[in-house]
Amino acid sequence: MEGRLRQALLRAEEVGKALADPLVARDPAQLKSLGREHTRLAPVVRLADRLARLQDELAQARELGMRAGLALNPATPLVHAEEVLDDLDLLLLMTVNPGFGGQRYIPASTNKIRRARTLLDRHGKGVWLEVDGGITPDTIATAHRAGADTFVTGSAVFGAQDPAKAVRDLRRKTAASV
Repeated sequence: MEGRLRQALLRAEEVGKALADPLVARDPAQLKSLGREHTRLAPVVRLADRLARLQDELAQARELGMRAGLALNPATPLVHAEEVLDDLDLLLLMTVNPGFGGQRYIPASTNKIRRARTLLDRHGKGVWLEVDGGITPDTIATAHRAGADTFVTGSAVFGAQDPAKAVRDLRRKTAASV
């Protein structure tokens, strides 16, 4: 089991390097070259602040068989997502200001997660609500209770001595928060 986990983590790192910065514009056709199995795991996520033709980019990702996502920085209003809900498979809320790993979860993110969950539930299309930044065993339950259903963890897993145990602990904390 540990060998398979290490192999999966190494492959994830390889795909991550190929993606370089998933929040910054990459042509969905370029991502498609990584292979179908990886494009399902790494949806095309667009940062709301950076694209004038967001709906076109999201549509292109879907046409290529990929999930289409929108990322919102902590200070970016949720209204940006309202305008493209029909085009989304994933809404990613940054719970830190992007730039480097190991940052602390911004507590004000919890309210934004709640508001996003309400918005997505009203919309009723099963859009994933993902959070990224400062997700640790101490913060994952808070984000989950607020409505997040998908979590990006970096330092909490990759900085742990036993990454498999770290993942189990995060899952346990999430399950206990229901």
